[in-house]
Amino acid sequence: MKQIRKEFPALRNQIYVNCAAAGPFYEELLEWRQERDLDLFLKASDDFVAGRKVIGNTRLELSAFFNCKLHQVSLVPSFSYGMGMVVPGLKEGQNILLIKEDYPSLLWPFEKANHQLHFIELATNLEERIKTAIKEEGITVVAVSLVQWLNGFMLKPSFFVELKELYPEVLLLVDGTQYCGAYPLDFEASKIDVLLASGYKWMLGGYGNGFILFSNQAEKWLKTTNFGFGSVEGDFDKKGEVSFNKFFEPGHLDSLAFGTLGFSTRWLNSLGKDNIANQNKVLSSYAFEQFSTLGLLEAQVLNRSEHSTIFSISGDETLFKELLSKGVVCSMRGGRIRFSFHFFNTLEDITEIINLLKKVM
Repeated sequence: MKQIRKEFPALRNQIYVNCAAAGPFYEELLEWRQERDLDLFLKASDDFVAGRKVIGNTRLELSAFFNCKLHQVSLVPSFSYGMGMVVPGLKEGQNILLIKEDYPSLLWPFEKANHQLHFIELATNLEERIKTAIKEEGITVVAVSLVQWLNGFMLKPSFFVELKELYPEVLLLVDGTQYCGAYPLDFEASKIDVLLASGYKWMLGGYGNGFILFSNQAEKWLKTTNFGFGSVEGDFDKKGEVSFNKFFEPGHLDSLAFGTLGFSTRWLNSLGKDNIANQNKVLSSYAFEQFSTLGLLEAQVLNRSEHSTIFSISGDETLFKELLSKGVVCSMRGGRIRFSFHFFNTLEDITEIINLLKKVM
């Protein structure tokens, strides 16, 4: 994996540990984007058919990457945009289970809808809390993130298999933005009903793209009035035979944005999903050990058997600015400093950050 670092200009003169905010571009991707832009520049409307093919290939790449069928994939501009279509499709009066600290664009659409909301706090025993809430509160929809955006707290996909076995009539709606691309996800095996994600973080897909994956049972929970010329791909004859996933694609799709996602999905697949996951597990384990030794992690993550590669440490704006001045690209989130490591990072990156923290704290 160390050889891959050469592909990323953003890694050359700084320690980039900010994939939870945005994944960096790499040389091969830049070349593809330049060629794609040149095609659009020279051909204009004559490039329409080629652009369609690019978008179709992206759907193919995603279905292969996540092990689902083509008709289960919807392409959307972002996770937030997708949520804005999915949530209004739920029948009113649902009992929705949410995590209080979860991502705003996961929570806020439900607050604007006519449902009963039940919040639980993030805690070490989150899985048990979710199961208890479903049983005691009559929950009909569980809407949670696989990885929490603030501190990297992670639920394993296998947990949703367990939930579906216990409560087959509960809709499992999952935010995969901080998970997809960092760890493998077999959508078919996961028993998740609706998974939404943006592509600009761990998928290295740039801005303006995302996707929704639907189980074959999702349609019985969701009714949508989203429908447009894009749903039939400009073919009037298809108006009466639109598949469920196309209702979430009412308008045109940007072939550069979605082509970027498709290219990166294929590129990640070529590196090996397991290779990426194994490297991320090594990084996570080492970072967890180092940060916990310094007493910088929150209690709710310390007793977890497995953590993601997102870490939130105690630190103020002064420390954050000091890290930035030393070339460590990270984020301030929730009043704490957030580091997020991907497969192109190294143990040396983590060691350098730890040494900086020891000097300035």
